[in-house]
Amino acid sequence: STDLFGFFNDLLNAGSTGKHLYYRLDAHYSDLTDPLDLIIRAPFLAGFPVVDDVDQLRRSEATVNFELGWKGNGWDVAAGYTFYMIDFNDDIFEQANHKRNTGWLEFGIGLGGSGETRIYVRGEYSDLDFTEELLNNAEVWSGVLGVDGMLFSKKIRYDINAGYLNWDPQLTGVVGDTNDYSGGVGWGQIVYRPLMHRKMFLQLEGGRKVDWSAISNYRIDDTILFTFRDELMPERLDLDVTAQYSHHEQSEGPRWDRLELGFGLIYHPHRQVDVRLRYLYRQQDSDEDYEIENTAVIDGDVTTIATNGNFDQHVISLGVEVRF
Repeated sequence: STDLFGFFNDLLNAGSTGKHLYYRLDAHYSDLTDPLDLIIRAPFLAGFPVVDDVDQLRRSEATVNFELGWKGNGWDVAAGYTFYMIDFNDDIFEQANHKRNTGWLEFGIGLGGSGETRIYVRGEYSDLDFTEELLNNAEVWSGVLGVDGMLFSKKIRYDINAGYLNWDPQLTGVVGDTNDYSGGVGWGQIVYRPLMHRKMFLQLEGGRKVDWSAISNYRIDDTILFTFRDELMPERLDLDVTAQYSHHEQSEGPRWDRLELGFGLIYHPHRQVDVRLRYLYRQQDSDEDYEIENTAVIDGDVTTIATNGNFDQHVISLGVEVRF
């Protein structure tokens, strides 16, 4: 696969027009062929199509982020906007093609004289538009309350938040799934830097998120992730190792457990250029080896959703990140 890792990443990253006002703009584009979960919408009368060419999995993904913030004396406020789109080349995956617009607002207050502990509240709204109108569009509202800061010493930092999310399907598609989600979400992260004079760190994070699904209205993701990164050659070459376990549930459809183990190298030929080589092993086990849901008639054809949920993957990726 080819992943440009954000060719126009950080176009105006952390720019500033004064002591407390800052802005950030970044854009990412990827052209990928690594396997996703093989979730397809197929004409039932013609039989299920077979993915026999890796190019059938080719898709493009693009993201644009903009953030504007103000850091005052003991308080801060920021607002941002994100545009995301995914587009598959092959028609058998076209039900997943969609665009997403997200706006958010965050306000934080520092506690104590040092201001190292911060309490914040964040609200977010997203609008999902599935271009083929097979899956349901959705409006998503969420709000979290969080705290971040140092723990015991400057070597350990944490960020913990928890809140509420409502996933409201608009029932614009032909699928029969009418489920919505109204419940808890949250995320926690702790980072340990044993040597402050170098980039080495150990990071543990995890929690619950709710995101889009290619088979139903939404997907619940419960995840725990460990990351280790260190300098092999100072300012020139970094080692990156990750281990992740996650449990996923569709609003209507199969559930699966996924294990991912990865390691990679990050080479810095220039202060504004990173070259990344990475290997990832992924194992997924599903409670349904072959699931059929949401049969409907589209343009005179009986159409259904199908998924094959058990697989192993070996992914090698090479990418370049350029910062302007």
